[in-house]
Amino acid sequence: MTNLIVPASEQARLLDVLEIDTEVIVLNRRIREAESALIALDTDSDYVRLVREAETAEDRLDDAQRTLDHLESDIKTARARITRDREREEHTNEPKELSELEDEINSLEARIDMLEGEELEAIDVRDELQAARDEIIAERDSFFERRDARQAELQSDIARAKDRIEVLVRQRAEILAGIT
Repeated sequence: MTNLIVPASEQARLLDVLEIDTEVIVLNRRIREAESALIALDTDSDYVRLVREAETAEDRLDDAQRTLDHLESDIKTARARITRDREREEHTNEPKELSELEDEINSLEARIDMLEGEELEAIDVRDELQAARDEIIAERDSFFERRDARQAELQSDIARAKDRIEVLVRQRAEILAGIT
């Protein structure tokens, strides 16, 4: 068996290489963990929940606005019919037709009163839905800001680790080149 004697200076260099290799392994592990964390940020249940809640709130608000628009249209139509019936009243002298027109106008006025009550309720519902939607959007946007900040932090960590690995690889090559 041959005894291999390695000078102390070269042993120290080999230990330096071992330290560099260990640090590279640790940095690679950190990079993988940071990359996994980046992926997890986009699949996070809170992220998915907030996106869905914002979409649902927007849909509900759109439905409430359509209901309100429909009520406003019905009120406008009833008012137009009252105007038309009043004009017809002015141009007729027949008592039966006048009575029918008055009944129609009274019916339309009652319908307008009912529709205006529904319209006020619809406005309240829309306003509540709008406030809820705004709250959800604010929560979602705040979450996005925190997530974006965390993503930037992780990406910066990854970039620093990769830069450090490049430096270590050069140092390792220089050390190994100096060993005979």
